[in-house]
Amino acid sequence: MADIALSGSDFVLSVNEGVEGKAVSWAEQAISHTFSDAEQKVLNFGIEQTGELIASGDLALSLAGMAQASGQIEIKRLLDQALTLADGTSQADGESLVADLLSFSAAEAELFLGLDAGTAEATGVKLTSGFNAVLGASEQIQNASAEDAAFYAMQAAAESIEFAGLTDLALAMQEGEQLILAVNQSNLDVDQVIDFTASELE
Repeated sequence: MADIALSGSDFVLSVNEGVEGKAVSWAEQAISHTFSDAEQKVLNFGIEQTGELIASGDLALSLAGMAQASGQIEIKRLLDQALTLADGTSQADGESLVADLLSFSAAEAELFLGLDAGTAEATGVKLTSGFNAVLGASEQIQNASAEDAAFYAMQAAAESIEFAGLTDLALAMQEGEQLILAVNQSNLDVDQVIDFTASELE
């Protein structure tokens, strides 16, 4: 996904893997390690978190240079998700269409929508809002250039908005109204994006 970028700091990663979907319930093992800074780290994955990958940090997620979210973002891995595309495609070569996805979410983040996101030349609108986003790929379906399918989507709602990079213009919203931000793209045909109303992501 060359048009997707993730950067940031204070990155924390937790992963608990095993064989055939089984892994250790570390919360019951009382295992810890003391690092050079004398801070004790404890493995505390419970059995309900087996196989999960969870990460978080002060991050900036950029989608194709036209949308960016920055703030305290949490990342989760969603494996083998059954998808239906907006054109009705739910199978490929007789098999269910599945993809591995990463989900990104934040209770509050700074969102940008416009041109040259993440650069000094960024021009567009800026808002503060919680958001949800997903990135994913599937080897089961290809585009006209024989590239594996890649998907990304973002959704957010905000009650305030302002211009970025346009100092002579002002933008305001009516009190009590919300701005809905929705981005849903893929590297396939224009109507082959994830239909989230028909795809039950777990």
